[in-house]
Amino acid sequence: MLSPVCRVPTTDWVPPADPDLYQLYLDCAAQWLRDEPAVIALDSETTGLRYEDKAFGFSIAWRSGDEVVGYWLESCFAETRRFLVRALDHVDSVVLHNLKFDAHRLHHYGIEIPDHVEWHDTEALAHLDDHDRPKGLKDLARSILGEETHEQEEVFNARRWAKKEYGLSSVRDVGYDKLPRGTVVPYAIQDSVFTYRLWERLLPRVREFDDLYQLYRREMELTRVVFEMEQAGMAVRLDYVSEQIREYRNRVLEHEVEIERIVGKPVRTGKIPAREREQYFNPSSNKEVSEYFAGAGYSLESYDAEALRAIEHPLATKLLEYRADGKLLSTYLIALKDETGADSIYHPSLRLHGTRTGRTSSGGERGD
Repeated sequence: MLSPVCRVPTTDWVPPADPDLYQLYLDCAAQWLRDEPAVIALDSETTGLRYEDKAFGFSIAWRSGDEVVGYWLESCFAETRRFLVRALDHVDSVVLHNLKFDAHRLHHYGIEIPDHVEWHDTEALAHLDDHDRPKGLKDLARSILGEETHEQEEVFNARRWAKKEYGLSSVRDVGYDKLPRGTVVPYAIQDSVFTYRLWERLLPRVREFDDLYQLYRREMELTRVVFEMEQAGMAVRLDYVSEQIREYRNRVLEHEVEIERIVGKPVRTGKIPAREREQYFNPSSNKEVSEYFAGAGYSLESYDAEALRAIEHPLATKLLEYRADGKLLSTYLIALKDETGADSIYHPSLRLHGTRTGRTSSGGERGD
């Protein structure tokens, strides 16, 4: 079993702690010299999904004769960086899934995709081909390539092993970088192979329609611009954000006190043991809100913002204020503070293919 090693990339040569991992690099370099591919697919495996998280390894794939071959490159070896720089300098196109995520990992690793290299994103191709389908890499491999994977089960078992090995309190604390490479590497390679095969399958579909293909080319131009925007980030006044967090926490507490007065029960949010639920009122629970208004003579299918605005009741008014201030506090202010780096720069994750309407959304990063 390949053990997890070399988690910190270095510019100096690192004697291979695991000869098998180094052999994977040698195999890749030898095959590359034989094939000299013009198009490659890349995928990164990272320590996390935040902007500053780094790749502990990369998988690479290209077509070699009748098959698509894939290889693993451990990021701790200086040869890996030099190989990727040379590879990207010599290819015509690079294919990634959720392109910006992996391009940021390359940037953190000290590598920029050269200007002459054409960008391809299989997530964008899948969105243009059918915006209704799930666009995760494994979903597309299943629906388009007919490929199944048992990665989740095997990764969970490996996480249970790593939890004991590292003395962690939960399997959720086990990142991919802590898993045995014998578990990670085959699936990482599989991801880059899937990405290449999806590009081969989806690009001709989009090219069938000239307008759609031109839209895809513009999408790739936009992706470069958005990538640079995310990389530059925006400055955040953390002192002001902290001040606003305090203010809105007080507002939410004041709303909860007023809600307690109206319903005649203490407010308690989060998970409540079943035997104690009757003692409290949870304003975030649709079930409890519905039950309260039913007792007050209202019978509605929904108690969303639109429905609450139509109800002449003090609880309806207070719930609207409570929800608005609570969302601003948790979704925006606290999240902004948590995602802002020590340098007071916030690097957003802008999703270009997250909505059916085509508008750009923003949210947590996804690493597939």
